[in-house]
Amino acid sequence: MFSRDLGWMALVTGFSLFIWLDITALLSFGFMGFQFFSFSELLDTILTTPIGWLFLIVGNTVGALIAFCVFSYLVISIPMLFHRDIDFITAMITSVRFVKENFRVMAVWCFTIAALTAISLLSGLIGLLVAFPVLGHATWHLYRRAVSTG
Repeated sequence: MFSRDLGWMALVTGFSLFIWLDITALLSFGFMGFQFFSFSELLDTILTTPIGWLFLIVGNTVGALIAFCVFSYLVISIPMLFHRDIDFITAMITSVRFVKENFRVMAVWCFTIAALTAISLLSGLIGLLVAFPVLGHATWHLYRRAVSTG
């Protein structure tokens, strides 16, 4: 059984992606202007100029903060919506509350997901065949412990 609000959660997640892309575009235009670069020019600008280094630092910091925010409202809410018939707002609040109460553990879990995804991407996506099922299974067990279900 899964919640009928799972679709709304997908909409929130999709909306988060668009907000993330908008912020990324604003940062890119703010640091690089509205000029077009070839790939080599862009790489050279980012890696060899002070504005490029600042762009990397600010962009990665902002991206990491957005990713952790999205992670915090999804980590418990998605399994909860599959398991219980509750509304997506309650699931999101429960997820954020759990991350807040267990910040260190959840930060490590977030980093673990990011690292396994990065390794999978470096392997030409082959690693996703192992990483995603393992992460999904581990997330289900995390959810069960978080909400104390049997």
